[in-house]
Amino acid sequence: MSSIFAPTPVQPDGRLSTQLREMIADHNALLEASSRFGVTPSTLRKILAGGPISRFIRKKIDRVLGGKTESDQTLRRQCGIERLLNVYHLYQTRGTLQRVGDEIGLSRERVRQLLVKGTEFGLFEYKPSSEIDIPREKILADYGRLLTLKGVAQANRISPCRLDRLLKAHRIADSELEEIRINTKKAICVEAYEETVRTLGHHPTTTELQRFAKTRSLAARIRRCWGSIEAFRSDRGISLPRPRRRRRLKASGSNPLSMNAPLY
Repeated sequence: MSSIFAPTPVQPDGRLSTQLREMIADHNALLEASSRFGVTPSTLRKILAGGPISRFIRKKIDRVLGGKTESDQTLRRQCGIERLLNVYHLYQTRGTLQRVGDEIGLSRERVRQLLVKGTEFGLFEYKPSSEIDIPREKILADYGRLLTLKGVAQANRISPCRLDRLLKAHRIADSELEEIRINTKKAICVEAYEETVRTLGHHPTTTELQRFAKTRSLAARIRRCWGSIEAFRSDRGISLPRPRRRRRLKASGSNPLSMNAPLY
């Protein structure tokens, strides 16, 4: 059962929808009307589509259309496009939120909120100077070295929340970080494989990679990055020599298990 305190929706008549359609021709007009009526853009879209609205919203819009707005109410709602653009222009020329706030009589936080609101409306793109003091290239380089966002935040002495804002400000997508992570892991595998080649003196076979714990771990990492050992060899242009057969030693008293026995 619905609550008795819930607002009762009413269906807007054709007159109201027609009036709003004449006023709202594009997105900017929608934002201006939203600021003028003191309702959200989604509410106006709902009215234009013929959806139900509350009696409070209906009276609110009718009051503005009838010219019965109060001056102090208009001043409190003066967050339209012109004001947002003016705040953004001041921020570009003054450089800091505090200087803008001091000039127009607002707090630093309120100026930031207006800039964020204008960005959400698509009027401009607000990038706080304090948020972009760490270059994009450094963030990507640190991630390639540490492979975790937590490590990047600790290396730059910032909180994870601020790092998340930096990622959004620099437009660093998860797919870009994933590509860096895979390439870094591949580079580590290649370095470990080349060390194994130097130790053995030749490219190891799949059997040789499974012989020791260290090389078994390397083989597992190669499979995770390339999908298979064969795909890794194909990507690196590695061709294994044909296996050589070992000759049996004559029973002349020499021990085939001896460390000094020659292997062919």
